[in-house]
Amino acid sequence: MKGKKLSRDCIGCFDLVNGYENQRFVKSRSKNDFVVDDVLTLGGGGIRIGLDVGGGSGSFGAVMAERNVTVVTTTLNVGAPFSEFIAARGLFPLFLSLDHRFPFYDNVFDLVHAASGLDDGGRQEKLEFLMFDIDRVLRAGGLFWLDNLYCVDEEKKRELTRLIERFGYKKLKWVVGEKVDSLGSGKSQAVLSAVLQKPARV
Repeated sequence: MKGKKLSRDCIGCFDLVNGYENQRFVKSRSKNDFVVDDVLTLGGGGIRIGLDVGGGSGSFGAVMAERNVTVVTTTLNVGAPFSEFIAARGLFPLFLSLDHRFPFYDNVFDLVHAASGLDDGGRQEKLEFLMFDIDRVLRAGGLFWLDNLYCVDEEKKRELTRLIERFGYKKLKWVVGEKVDSLGSGKSQAVLSAVLQKPARV
């Protein structure tokens, strides 16, 4: 699987020695790549447990574990044994389709991290269902980190922005940029990276 292109977010993601995986989240390659330590600072030191939605080979969980933050990584074994690989790293995989509700109580996570797996080209209703569930498991004051989410067009970006605004999240960081599609098309696509804070609700 070394060097194999499995998805946008998993090109060489099993190569922990020579690939970019050992630098992800600690070294920025573009303005849309946020660094873990910067995001944790935004959390004011209160980040202890997190959820990584569609976390590939678990590199986000590994970097967070080095900072004493426990992360549960949702994944599916599509094209590769992601769950087994994450578990072999001493991390916590959760074999779960995004069509299902998260098996957690309300308000349990300090941080939810989601990359482009958040939107797999499904309908708007599916994204809304996922956003409602993310909001449910994230505690008030917790952080929702959108990491290089592909926005295929302006309408998709507007839909996502409207959805976020409906929940009343505070925008701590919000960067729209462009990224070359890593699956080989060579085309640039708009990507959104943001750190949002869940408001306290009465």
